[in-house]
Amino acid sequence: MKNLESYLELPFEYILASREKICLFFETHYESLNYMVTAGAPFASLLTPTKEAVVSLRSCIGQTTTSIAQQKSTTYTTDECIDIFVKFVKTKEAKVRDKYGKDSALYIEFYPNGMKPFNNISKKSVDALLEQQIAAYKNHPNDFPPELLIELQKISDNYHEARQNQQSKKSQTKEKQQSWDECLEIMKDQAFVNLLTIAKEYRGKPDKIKLFFDTSIIAPPKPKENTESGYILDIPAASKKPADISF
Repeated sequence: MKNLESYLELPFEYILASREKICLFFETHYESLNYMVTAGAPFASLLTPTKEAVVSLRSCIGQTTTSIAQQKSTTYTTDECIDIFVKFVKTKEAKVRDKYGKDSALYIEFYPNGMKPFNNISKKSVDALLEQQIAAYKNHPNDFPPELLIELQKISDNYHEARQNQQSKKSQTKEKQQSWDECLEIMKDQAFVNLLTIAKEYRGKPDKIKLFFDTSIIAPPKPKENTESGYILDIPAASKKPADISF
C-alpha cells in the first residue's frame, strides 16, 4: 500500500526529456483536456489557465531557441574578425621579415615572440595582440603606409563591436533561459491542479488519467531509503550472543 505522503509528490518533477518534448507533453495535455470538456467532462474552468500556461511555455522555448541561434551567429562574426586579424599579421610579417630581418629591433618590436602568439590566438589574448600591433605601427609612421594602421584599427573596431554584441546576446540568452524555468514552474503547478481535480472527479478510476496525460514520459520517482520499516538484523562477529532483532 502506498504511503499517504506519496500522493503529495509532484509527478511533473520527474519528466526527463528535452524542452521541446516537455512542451509537447503539456500541449498534448491541454488538447486532451479540451477534448474531454467538449465530450462533457466537468473541467471547463481548467481550460483558460491551462492554455495560458501552455502558450507562455511555448513562447519561452521559441525565444530561447532564437536567442541561442543569434548568439551562435554573433560568435561566428567574432571568430571571423580574429581570422582577419591573423591573416593581416601573417601577410605583413613576411614583408617585415624580408625587409628588416628577424633579428632587427623593428621586427622584434612587432613580433617579440615571433608568430606563436598569433598561431595560438584566442579571445583571451586577442585584445593584447591588437593593442601591441597598433602601438607598433604608431611608433613607425615613416616605415609603413598610413593605410596599414587605418586597416588595422578598423579590424580592431570591428572585433570589439562583434565581441560586445556577443556578450550582450549571451546575457539575453541567460535571461530567456531563466524565463523558461519560471514558465515551466507555472505550467507544472497548473498541471498538478488539473491532476488533483481530475482525480477527485474520477475516484477509484486511475485509468482515466491516461485520457488526460501521456504518462509514458513521466519517470517514476526514486525510492527513498526507509530505515524505520522492516527490521534490523545485527549479528555480532565471532559472538555466541543471540542476534539483536528489533522491529
